[in-house]
Amino acid sequence: MAQISKVYIKEKAECITLTMRKTIDFMKEYSDFVEEVVEILEQYAEQKNILFSSGLMTCFHNMELEALDVEIGWEIPKEIEESGNIKVNRISATKIITAIDQGPYEKQDPTLEALFSFLNDMQMVMKGPIYYYYLNGIEQKPEAYLTEMMIPIL
Repeated sequence: MAQISKVYIKEKAECITLTMRKTIDFMKEYSDFVEEVVEILEQYAEQKNILFSSGLMTCFHNMELEALDVEIGWEIPKEIEESGNIKVNRISATKIITAIDQGPYEKQDPTLEALFSFLNDMQMVMKGPIYYYYLNGIEQKPEAYLTEMMIPIL
């Protein structure tokens, strides 16, 4: 599968996120890091009596797969206190280009390439990291995974 929506320009509202961030080797460490973050943040949110406001989110601060600066977490409805590696961030409202991908995570490159092509064709400038929002969970078959991919723009 692949891109199942056209590329849109949208205004993303300001949001607050609960995340953990780490530099990893994507191919070797990403799956384990996601599992670790999900477990820790779910427990922390439960302790703080707070619910998530979005699907799981991954923020890619760079694109170097062997030294990928990645942040994983969820949007939350209000600020809460941080604890150790658990961070609370306020992300300002911004314009984005976005598309939805359907299918296995390892086959998402064509949708990301479509976003970058749109960015270049429209002579837009990227402003900040790339965000993936996972719209459904891994309980689905990989062919049914839905991911909204976002690139902030100037």
